[in-house]
Amino acid sequence: MITRPLLIALVLGLAVLPAAQAETADELRARLDDAAARADRLADEGRSPIGTPRVEALPQPQAAPPVDVGALSQRYERLAAEQARQVLTPSAALLAFVSFSMPKASLERLVNDAERSNTVLVLRGLVDGDLTATFRAVRDLLGNRKVGWVLDSEAFLRFDVQTVPTYVLLQPGAPHRPCELGQCYSDADFVKLTGDVPIAYALAQFDNVPGFGAAVAGARKGRGS
Repeated sequence: MITRPLLIALVLGLAVLPAAQAETADELRARLDDAAARADRLADEGRSPIGTPRVEALPQPQAAPPVDVGALSQRYERLAAEQARQVLTPSAALLAFVSFSMPKASLERLVNDAERSNTVLVLRGLVDGDLTATFRAVRDLLGNRKVGWVLDSEAFLRFDVQTVPTYVLLQPGAPHRPCELGQCYSDADFVKLTGDVPIAYALAQFDNVPGFGAAVAGARKGRGS
C-alpha cells in the first residue's frame, strides 16, 4: 500500500513530466508498483521514503549573550557613588539618614521638614531587594513634595551611621579620605545627631557647634532659595 506522503510526492513528480514523456497506463502502474516496493524496502531498513531535513543544517537561533551580573553591579555602584558625590556639596549641606523601617509618621514629618530646608534623604538599600519597589515606596512617601533623596549604602560608612534617623551636617569643601577606619571624614569636618527629632531641632543643636554657623545657615534655606 502506498502511503499518503509518498503518493503526494509521486503525484507531484508526475505533474512536472514533459508531454513527450507521457506514460501508458501499464507503464504508470509498473512505476507506482516499483515505488511502493522501494518504500517498503526503506521502511524495513528503518529509513523514511520521504526526505527529512537535517536538523544540524537548519538555521539556528542566535543565543542571547549571557548577562554579566558583576558588570551590572559595578555600573550601579559607580552611578550611586557619582550621585553621592553630587549630594555632598555645599548646596546640600544637611543629610538625613533614614529607612523605610522607621514609623510612617516619623518619615512623613521628616519629609515635611526636608521640603522646607536644604535636606537630602539618604537610604541604605533597596526595599525588598527590588529597585522598582524602592522607587515606588519613595514616590508614595514624597508625593508632590520637592525633597531630594539618594540611595547610597556607602554614605552610612562615610559617617559611621549605625541607626536611623541620623542627621549629618558636613562642612562645605571638607576633604574626603579613605574609609579603612570606618569613617571617611575627619570628626572636625562634620557634626552628627541621632534621634527621631525635627530637622529644626537638629539644626539648632548644630548651630551651637563652633565653626558650623555657615553650614547651618545653608541647610536652613529652602530648596528654592
